[in-house]
Amino acid sequence: HIVVLLLLLLLAVVTAADGQSTWRVGVGSRTVLPEVNGRTDYVQPVPPTDATDAGTFVRRFDVGNIAVGNGAAECHWVHDDLRVRAVAIGPDQDGVTVVMVSGELYMFFANDLEAYYDGVHSAVGSDVYTNLRFFVHAQHNHQGPDTSGISAVPVNHRYYAYMVRQMVNATLDALSTQQDAELYYGGEAFYYGLGDHRDPRLQDATVRVLRALPTSGAEPRTPIATLVQWGMHPEVTLNYAPTFEAGDCLRLPIPRPNCTAQGRFFTHDYPGWLSAQLSTLQGGGEVLYFNGAIGVQVGNHGPVWEVDAAHPLGNGRVVPPNAEIVPKNFRRAYLIGTALANFTAGIATEQGPIPYGRLNFKQQDIWVRITNFAFRFALSPASAIGLSASQPIRIGNTLRLGYTCDGVPSNATCVADNYAFAYDSVTKLPFRTAPYQLTETNHFRLGPMQFLAIPGELAPEMGVGLPADFDTAVGTELYFKNPSLHAVQQAYTLPGVVMSMLQCEDIVDCWLIGLCNDEVGYMFPISDWRLQCIGSDQACTEALNAGALNYTDSSVAGITCKFIQENQEHAKEMYVQQFNEDIWTTVNRSCFYGQKPDGYPKDHYEETNAGSWDIAAEFIDALGQMLGVAPSGRYCEGEHCSAIGGPNIAT
Repeated sequence: HIVVLLLLLLLAVVTAADGQSTWRVGVGSRTVLPEVNGRTDYVQPVPPTDATDAGTFVRRFDVGNIAVGNGAAECHWVHDDLRVRAVAIGPDQDGVTVVMVSGELYMFFANDLEAYYDGVHSAVGSDVYTNLRFFVHAQHNHQGPDTSGISAVPVNHRYYAYMVRQMVNATLDALSTQQDAELYYGGEAFYYGLGDHRDPRLQDATVRVLRALPTSGAEPRTPIATLVQWGMHPEVTLNYAPTFEAGDCLRLPIPRPNCTAQGRFFTHDYPGWLSAQLSTLQGGGEVLYFNGAIGVQVGNHGPVWEVDAAHPLGNGRVVPPNAEIVPKNFRRAYLIGTALANFTAGIATEQGPIPYGRLNFKQQDIWVRITNFAFRFALSPASAIGLSASQPIRIGNTLRLGYTCDGVPSNATCVADNYAFAYDSVTKLPFRTAPYQLTETNHFRLGPMQFLAIPGELAPEMGVGLPADFDTAVGTELYFKNPSLHAVQQAYTLPGVVMSMLQCEDIVDCWLIGLCNDEVGYMFPISDWRLQCIGSDQACTEALNAGALNYTDSSVAGITCKFIQENQEHAKEMYVQQFNEDIWTTVNRSCFYGQKPDGYPKDHYEETNAGSWDIAAEFIDALGQMLGVAPSGRYCEGEHCSAIGGPNIAT
């Protein structure tokens, strides 16, 4: 198999060099379902009409216990198969092929993906690998196997190694099945189930679709691959407690009468249903789903109803009279996925075929100052708490380098920390002493289309821009549920807007792919950051009454904390002189520990799951360096900007 693959890949490189004049596309798909008795076909299908069944009971996976991405420390029910899919596009006129991977999984960290890159490199050889470029995306499936370590227990390393092998195999399948293709694209807004539950309530509702059709065959041609990009957290059944057979609790490794399946099941959520349904509608071909800018926090916060002739779908924005609203359950995920597939099937992809040319792939480093103390603890070697030194305490499958930088961070000014840690004098917990980590963003072109890798969960307004009426009183009423808790109108400043900097003629032309090649958490403007006061009630009240805290909810502004952390001596002198030593200690500790996961100001949860208050601006700066443009933009521009405004506000 490997010999044949190498011959095919070398032929592809030669063909490109000899004057290839058309795009070539190949696809691959592999299960990443953990094995039971050496098999992955053990899942008994649950009919879509059964809204509550947890699925097939599993006492133990072959690799041992696996946590659920955003759930419990152990999984014992499997509702669906889980897939990783890959598409290879190229080689372009320079011999470069881009590989795009989409996994029905929680998240991938850059350091953990090195095993995947090494596996592909080993399989294809250096001559081919040199010309490969990667967009590796986790759909952020909250009910898949935990690939983060952020859940209740560390990552199962045996499962992760198996998952990586399957990713490599899907990639090899894609590379070895490439055929001549014509590429067409389009997009329309779709709102079914979609909404934002943090102010400002905005989302990019645009469904973007790219179809790769074989150059020959009877019409209508069956796509080789269909790529779909939308933006919604796959967490439809998060915190849902499904039903199961009464005897399952007694079949657990440690029997627990009256157990619950909440947080203890795997499912592919709505993206899995999308892929299956759209492939069926199109007569075959793989369907790869890519989540977009889903930060702060775009998810299933809009209505979902049973669609029929009397209660049509439309674009999902208006609920028909007397429609049956579906609650949180598996059918709700099924309805969103299949409705998205049905809607996508009807999107006209009249733009194309995309002319053959150069991908112009670019990569740019982003140096991130980690301000989240909980992250710096979790990234520490497990040896700091008496466990294996080769793994982190909680975040990731492998240890990740940190950096100490002398001046503006760069390869010339930063030195790797060799995973150094110290014990904090206040909490007594270990934490990584080097303040910086290295991530990246990537960009390539496909004719008039542009693709950008976002290493986290970006606020959609930073992606496509704000609605035109945002800075008005009407805009505040439209897009804010709790305006007193947030920066509004002109006070809500953005470091830049991606699509303005990409100079997209229309937002349909540009794909922003979140959680791609890395995950650094939520990425949103520092102008709307608030951190919890850390101290006794008396200490926080004293600081608030003295005017040392920025907000009446006893929280500190992100911009204040940025100043304090970057100017410690000067800030201490100011606060002690204006207030006193105790108040300085309270405010300083609030900035250092305030991104705590177990307490946060109202409507400001996302700060606890962000690596840095600087990441939004650092990402925009890096994008500007990569593109050779200055940070710019505030409002959405183009024909489809209605997709960002008029949100489905969560009730």
